[in-house]
Amino acid sequence: MVTLSGCSNQGAKPAAQAVEVKVMQVMQKDTPIIYEFVGAVEAKNEVQIRAKVSGNIVAKMVTGGATVSEGQPLFRIDSRQYNSALLTNQATAAQSEALLANARKEVGRYNQLAAQGAVSQQTLDNAVAVEQQNAAAARANWAKVQQAQEDMEDTVILSPINGRIDINDLSVGSFVTAGTTTMATISSVDPVMVKFSMSENEYLQFAKNN
Repeated sequence: MVTLSGCSNQGAKPAAQAVEVKVMQVMQKDTPIIYEFVGAVEAKNEVQIRAKVSGNIVAKMVTGGATVSEGQPLFRIDSRQYNSALLTNQATAAQSEALLANARKEVGRYNQLAAQGAVSQQTLDNAVAVEQQNAAAARANWAKVQQAQEDMEDTVILSPINGRIDINDLSVGSFVTAGTTTMATISSVDPVMVKFSMSENEYLQFAKNN
């Protein structure tokens, strides 16, 4: 008998293939966290211009949207009635000063006569009372002169701050009421603020980090 032996390739496992692996170096560094919000730019200072006196605007020294500086003239209100009031009060104050001067002379004369016994004490007291009344009247009339002078000065409207005047300002011929009518609005341009909203979680995170 002849015995034959052999080998077969059936069922043999193939050799494993090497797998290519990419290697990267790990670096540790801070990474900035960026947040984006939608906001609106607003002026830090915003002033509404209102006149202290009433009247018609007769002159406008600035155009809407222009940059203005503190103390710059913006509008002028008709000052004729205020000029008349100033002149009237000045005349009244001058009259009261004349009366006061005459009353003081009377008191001086009655003082001399009272010392000589030529007039009664009551007469002297009456003269002193008249002098005091005229002094009070003079002070009141000069106060009216001061007020009329201030009204005259207030017919010229000045800018209270540096900034930009809005385009919705009043035009020549418009009537303004003292303390009520808004003639224009002036907004500061430096510095300004940006207003935006964020979620409560974002706010708490910011507060924690800061």
